[in-house]
Amino acid sequence: MANTGVSQILREQYHVEVQPGAKITCPFCHHHTLGIKRDDTLAKCFHGSCGRFLTVHGAGSPDTIALSSVLAEIYYDFHQELLHLKDVAYTDNAYRYLVSDRKIHPRVVEDAMLGAIPGQYDLDTKFAPLIDNIQVPTTPPPKSRGRPPKFRERTPEERRQWVIDQREKLRECLLSGH
Repeated sequence: MANTGVSQILREQYHVEVQPGAKITCPFCHHHTLGIKRDDTLAKCFHGSCGRFLTVHGAGSPDTIALSSVLAEIYYDFHQELLHLKDVAYTDNAYRYLVSDRKIHPRVVEDAMLGAIPGQYDLDTKFAPLIDNIQVPTTPPPKSRGRPPKFRERTPEERRQWVIDQREKLRECLLSGH
């Protein structure tokens, strides 16, 4: 996974053929606004209503990469919630506060990494595929021979618990924000 570029991620996960440095139709919003960096480390949609992105983390563990994907989806949901508030009838909301009270231009709000927490947001649904994907073996792994590694790799149980802990930390942050 360390050498996987975003073009390969797009190919495998979204069935989109693309070369680094190209501009293609975004698999999320379906506008011709998804740009891929020449070094194949980032894909970003530049359409105002989308703004999704994919990244490559060469040094990250698979859990960290998968967690970053979950967090990117959560960010996208929160950002869309903020943008939807501009069309809400009541005027006392986060979008109006940013634009009217703080005098931030609507385009800046649209392009910035800002968001609003949707009511009754379901973190469990977002994290479930990641948690379920970590396979916990029913039999212990065989003992390895030779010198032990300097850094012990986490067991599947430890990796799964780490992801659950990250979910609970985020849940606490979101609950304290209300």
